[in-house]
Amino acid sequence: MTVQLRRVLIAVLLAVFGVVGLSFGSASAHASLESSEPAPSAVLEASPSAIRLEFTEAVTPASDAVVVYDSDGDAIRSGDARLGESSTSIVLDDLPELSDGLYAVAWRVVSSDGHLVQGAYTFTIGSSIPGDVDIGALVGEVLSARDVAAGVENVLVLVRWLSYLAVVVALGALVFHTNAYVDRARLGWLSLGSLIVLAGSSFAQFLVQGVYLTAGDWSASFDPEAWSETWSTRLGFGLVTRLVLVAILVALVLVVPSKDDHRARERVGKSWWQSSTALVATAVLLTFASGGHASAVPLAGVAVAVDVVHLGAIALWIGGLAVVLLAGRNRPEVVGQLSRLAVVAAPVTVITGLWQTWRIGGGLGELTSTDWGRGMIVKISLVIVIVALGGVARVVVRQEAPGVRRLVVVEVVLALAVLGASAYVVGESPVVARTPSVFSTTLTQGSTIVGVTVTPGLVGNNEIHVVVTPPGGVLERIPSIEMRASSPDREGAPFSVAVSGAGPNHFVGRVAFLEEGDWFLEIVLQPDPASSFLLTTEVPIKN
Repeated sequence: MTVQLRRVLIAVLLAVFGVVGLSFGSASAHASLESSEPAPSAVLEASPSAIRLEFTEAVTPASDAVVVYDSDGDAIRSGDARLGESSTSIVLDDLPELSDGLYAVAWRVVSSDGHLVQGAYTFTIGSSIPGDVDIGALVGEVLSARDVAAGVENVLVLVRWLSYLAVVVALGALVFHTNAYVDRARLGWLSLGSLIVLAGSSFAQFLVQGVYLTAGDWSASFDPEAWSETWSTRLGFGLVTRLVLVAILVALVLVVPSKDDHRARERVGKSWWQSSTALVATAVLLTFASGGHASAVPLAGVAVAVDVVHLGAIALWIGGLAVVLLAGRNRPEVVGQLSRLAVVAAPVTVITGLWQTWRIGGGLGELTSTDWGRGMIVKISLVIVIVALGGVARVVVRQEAPGVRRLVVVEVVLALAVLGASAYVVGESPVVARTPSVFSTTLTQGSTIVGVTVTPGLVGNNEIHVVVTPPGGVLERIPSIEMRASSPDREGAPFSVAVSGAGPNHFVGRVAFLEEGDWFLEIVLQPDPASSFLLTTEVPIKN
C-alpha cells in the first residue's frame, strides 16, 4: 500500500466517523410494540374512537398498517394509519361504532433498520370475553392473512448475498488497479462485472422489498405504490443512492485503459483518482450500513461507522483474494500486496465484527437465543478459519513453496459462505421477540364476580384490568377498590398499585413487575361504606 493511498484511506475513515456520527441519532435495538390503546386483552365498556400504538423506536406505517377484525376474522376497519404525536406512534382514526364482542388489531410497520415488524392482539367490548371464540386461533388467522408471498424472504437473502459478493469483489479489485503486475484486462472486467452485478442485485432488492413491505404477491414488484413504500424507508433510499454511486464507480473504472502500459499506471496512481474512488466506495459501503441493524442501536452513528469499516476491511481482504485468483498472473508481487493488506484487514474484520455482534445483539452470551445470533456464530467461526488459512498462506509465500493458489481457492469458498451468513442475518431480528403472556382469571366472593386480566404478563410495565359484577348487576357501582402486589419471594410488605376508573365497575391498575415469577396480587373491594372483602391470586410473569 503506497503512502498516498494510506493517507487517502485515513482521511476517508476520519470523514466516515465524523459525518456518520453526526447523521444518526440514538435508537433501540429493534422496533417492538411498547403500549397501545386499547391495551392487549383490555375489557372496554364502550367502543374506542381510535387505535393508538406506541413503539420502542421510530417507525413508518406500512401498507394497511393497522386493521381491526371482528371475532369471525372479517376486517372492520382498515386504511392509511398515520403517525401520531411522535415518530414512534401510529394512529388509526375514525373507527366505526363497535358492538359488544371480541376484536383483533393487526399492525404492520417498518422499523428504522428497514425491517418489517408486525403483530396482533385482542380486546373486548362488554363485561366479559365470549366463551365460544378461540383467541389464539383468531390472532393466528389475522396474521396469516397478512403474510408475504411465498419465497420472498428467500429471494431477499439471495439478492443481498449477490450484493455483498459484488461490492466486496469490486472494491477489492479497485485497490489493485495501482499494482503493475496484475492482468489489467482481467482486472478491468472483474471490476466492471462485479459493479454491474451490484447494480442489478440492488435494483432487484428494491423491487422485491416492495412485495415484502406490502405483503402482496409478486406482481407488487412492478406496482408504483409498492415502490413508494420502499422509497419511504431508509433502506429504499439507500438502495437508490447505491445505484447512483455505482454508476460513478463505473465511470472511474472506464477511465483506466485495459492495456498494460505506463500511462495507465500513472493515471490510476494520481491522487485525484485514488481519492475519488475511495470516497465513492466508502459512500457505497455506507448504503449497506445505514439500512441495517447498526442504524437501529444506541449511538447508531458510531455503530454505522464501525459497520462501514468492517465491510471495507472484508472488501480489502476477500476482494483481494478474488483478484489474486482471477487476475494475479501467479505473480509474487500481487500475492505480496494481498498479504500486506490482509495483515491489517483480517484483524480489523474480526475486531469490528465481534464489537458489532456484542453491540447489536446485547451481549455475546445471548447469541444462541436468536436466529440472528446463531447465524453470527457461524459467520465468526468461518472468519476465524479463513484467518488461520491466511496465516498458513503467508508462511507458504515466505518459503516460496507451492500450494498458495489452492489455499486461496479454499479461502474464497469459505468467504462465499461468510457473505451468505451475512446476507441471512441482515434479515433476522437480533433480539428475542417477547410474546405476550396475558393472564386472565375469574374470582368470586359470594355472588360478586370479579374478572382479572394482566397484560402483557411480561417483566416490565403491565396493566391490571378488573371488571366487577356485583350482586345487583353491572349498573350497581362499586365505590372503592384497592390493589396491592408483592414480589415472588414475598420479601417486604406489599406495595400499592395505582388504580384508575375506566368505566362502570371497570378499573385499571398500572404496575411494573421487575422480575419473572409468580407475583401475589391482592384486590380489596368495598361494595358499601360498611363492608369490604379481600380477593387474592397469583400472577405468573415471564421474562
